[in-house]
Parts: sequence; C-alpha cells; structure tokens
Amino acid sequence: MRLIDVHAHYGEWFFPIRKSGERDVLNLAMKYGIEKVVFSSSLAITYDIVEGNRELKRLVDRYPNFYGYVVLNPNYPELSEMMIEECLSDPKFVGAKIHPEYTRQPVSSATNTNLLELVVKKNRKVVLLHT
Repeated sequence: MRLIDVHAHYGEWFFPIRKSGERDVLNLAMKYGIEKVVFSSSLAITYDIVEGNRELKRLVDRYPNFYGYVVLNPNYPELSEMMIEECLSDPKFVGAKIHPEYTRQPVSSATNTNLLELVVKKNRKVVLLHT
C-alpha cells in the first residue's frame, strides 16, 4: 500500500512541535514508509503568505517526494491571486489551502469563493479547506 501524507505543515508554530525541521520530516517519512508528503507553510498561514509560500517552494524543490499547497488568504485577495499564478503553475504544488480559523473568514465568504473558483478555473487542482 502506498502512503501519502496530504496534510503536513512546514515551519514553526506558536506552540511547540518536537519534529518540525525538514530533516525531521524526511526521517519520519522514511521510518513509516510515507512515499510523499504535501505541505502547507506555517508562515503563510499565520503571517506572510508571499514569503511563506516562496519558502515552501524552496523546500519542495529540494526533495523529490515533497509537494506543496499554496496558502491563500481572503484578507489579501490580490496577493492570493498572485500566489495562485506563481505557485500553481509549478507541478510541485498540487493544490491550494485556505485556513478560515486564521483568516477569520468563513469558507463561504465571497472572497474565499472567488479564490476557490480561480484555483479551479486556472489550474483544476485540489483545495484543502481547513475547517
């Protein structure tokens, strides 16, 4: 059976995580037979979507079994659209992620709906809605 982790995070959080570095994740994946890991950027979720998504791109480019979700934030629709264009044309980005708890906007908000439609229209990739 193939194992793929489709909900991993890259980067530090405001709460402690014992194994958060890229080598830690790589070692855990090898230990448990996880073939591929799909990350979203902690930095993009909590603070800076541009730098966080770009940092994640640098990570996934270094490892053939690492992939990414571009993080979108409805509070910054122009930056989110820019990130859709920049990241989702890269085959190492398999989809997009929206985290309503951190953005304080429901999935059903008009801006989120617009972003989701843009992801589907331009790239036909999956979306992870962290509810």
